[in-house]
Amino acid sequence: MNKIIFTILLFNLLSIAFAQDFKLEAKLEKIDESGFYKIKLSPELISAMENFPADIRIFDEENNEIPYIFKNYEDSKLAETLKYRKFQYSKIKTSNKHKVISIVNNKNKIFSRFYILYKNGQNAYNLKLYGGNEKNKLKEIATTAKTLRYNNLGEILELIDFQPCKYKYYRIQIDKYSTKYPQISKFGYIESTIPGKAYLKLENPDITQNDIKDKKISRIKISYDSPQSIDMININISNIDFYYRNTRIQIKDSAVHKKKKNYYYRTLKSFKLNSDCMPIVLLNNFRAKTFYLEIENKDNTALRVDSIECYQKKYYLITKLEKDKKYFLRVGNAQTQKPEYDLQYFTDKIPKHLKVAEITGISQINYLKNVENKGFQPDKKIIWIVIILIAGILLYITLRMLNKTDNIN
Repeated sequence: MNKIIFTILLFNLLSIAFAQDFKLEAKLEKIDESGFYKIKLSPELISAMENFPADIRIFDEENNEIPYIFKNYEDSKLAETLKYRKFQYSKIKTSNKHKVISIVNNKNKIFSRFYILYKNGQNAYNLKLYGGNEKNKLKEIATTAKTLRYNNLGEILELIDFQPCKYKYYRIQIDKYSTKYPQISKFGYIESTIPGKAYLKLENPDITQNDIKDKKISRIKISYDSPQSIDMININISNIDFYYRNTRIQIKDSAVHKKKKNYYYRTLKSFKLNSDCMPIVLLNNFRAKTFYLEIENKDNTALRVDSIECYQKKYYLITKLEKDKKYFLRVGNAQTQKPEYDLQYFTDKIPKHLKVAEITGISQINYLKNVENKGFQPDKKIIWIVIILIAGILLYITLRMLNKTDNIN
């Protein structure tokens, strides 16, 4: 029993020591004027984050933690976009089973995201989006909505993401929620920036396609050398002109049953791969090294996926820096919590047009070498000395207890 207690304590000590580790460190160039700056985060830094977006910190040369505001391009434009983009030709109709929003796209715009603002904190759990060029022949093109944010009036904003399409007619169908329908304050669209200025293209992954004829599916394996943070994929298909197929984004997972490890494919997102629309899928900070695309072929010829392009949103930090000081970023500590800085309450004091503080180099952190102590991170040698001392004390106490037990017997 004492040996078990000793082992557990030692394991916990080791876990605490290694939980403090960040993975990457990025140095900032020295600035020639004090003030607020924008720091653009590279895909390498974002992909190294284990607890997005909490595990990133800025330190100065005196080991002081520097407050920052975490932003992305899309969020910085979102409020303004929603304020002015409304449908000109639309109407809401309520029946015993559904509430329906009908939309006419007379200006031939390409849509990829609709929004609905609900009053009184109510949102629709069951929502479907249809589209087509004939009013009475609409195809289902999306079945999911996501809650984005609450405002101070208790309203909920939901986004409906789908492949960018240029249909003439759209219909949003909301099923009955509880005993009443959600109260819609307003609805409209967000102009597409896909792939646009809001995204950075990642290196192309390796892909392998397996057409499983007996199951009438194709499974495409998408692989990177290291985990990547992905917000959008573009699927390039060339062998068939017209297609409309159920498709899923999956990861390979495992479960233990009767001491045997079984593997299965877990679905993260379902959508329609539709030749009428651009083959673009939004994933919203999906982090993986390997994932899969499963396409239902039914009785059709299998689609041939020639390539898959992956994109990441542009993220940046806003912070106040001092002239001629050294600064660095650290990312990749899954144990860190989201920081709470006073700076978030003073955004009105920050200039709209900011200079950019460039990252001059990114390197992996190796704590087993003689690394200078930075910020709140203790020196790893000191940690090991403490662990060895505590382990020795615990071992000594355990042996004494065992000896006393033997003497009693």
